[in-house]
Amino acid sequence: DRNESGKAVGVDLLEVSKGVKLDGLPEPETIKKILVGLGLKVS
Repeated sequence: DRNESGKAVGVDLLEVSKGVKLDGLPEPETIKKILVGLGLKVS
């Protein structure tokens, strides 16, 4: 289950990075740091 959820998170990150475009959105590296801070694994 954890491996599947990890893959799902990766897919979600791709969808978010492609689908969400807002003015002032943090750079990808900053977003990754935030997600890691929330306890998510970022590949």
